[in-house]
Amino acid sequence: MWPFQAIPRSLKQRLGLTRRDMGVDGLLRTGEGEVIAVGKQGTELARTIEELDAASRETSAEIREKRAAVQAVALGLTPEAFLALPADPAIEEKLAVQERELTV
Repeated sequence: MWPFQAIPRSLKQRLGLTRRDMGVDGLLRTGEGEVIAVGKQGTELARTIEELDAASRETSAEIREKRAAVQAVALGLTPEAFLALPADPAIEEKLAVQERELTV
């Protein structure tokens, strides 16, 4: 996305955008490489989309890191495999035994 003032001169000339008063506040390039002129609202929405995309990529990276940490602690089990393990009805007693051993 380019705000109007950042649009390269050659692109402005190619698209015939010679004056600011044409109602064009910026340009967007679609995933297919098409260039679309947009007004103020379109420019603001494009900025919001760019910010959300960046936040999404950052969050995905955090999830990958945390998933790897969980997998390392769970002895190589994926989170899905760990969650699919059957419940242990004696877990409370086993934990109590381990806690007593740690305090001795």
